[in-house]
Amino acid sequence: MAKRPSESEIYNRLNNGGYKVFLKRILDRIVINDNGCWIWQGPSRGTNGYGIINLYHYRKVKVHRFIAYCFHGLNLFDLTLDSCHSCDTRKCVNPFHIWVGTRSQNLQDASNKGRWHGGSKLFGNYYNDLYPVK
Repeated sequence: MAKRPSESEIYNRLNNGGYKVFLKRILDRIVINDNGCWIWQGPSRGTNGYGIINLYHYRKVKVHRFIAYCFHGLNLFDLTLDSCHSCDTRKCVNPFHIWVGTRSQNLQDASNKGRWHGGSKLFGNYYNDLYPVK
């Protein structure tokens, strides 16, 4: 069995032109919809609807994060930053629909669009409806 490459080894391979192979694989597996979204047609199991690719057999990466790496300079392994969708389509990999932001910025964007209401508030309201305070 081959040795699992480190994050730096993966970056070295990608930065030396290896990203082009994966980018071609991604572009071969998209369909463009009426909204201009590039919809990923490949695997998405276990990622809440986000597409995934395998980097060098060992490292699974969400496809929209890989696109953010290629076009916006996102560090693939820095989980303090999100690759966010302006179109709100999880399988979209159009680089013009993806932007890099903090988790806070991503959640604020979702809240502004009415897609997120805050986990604890949502649970709290549900709980209060089931068990009203007397």
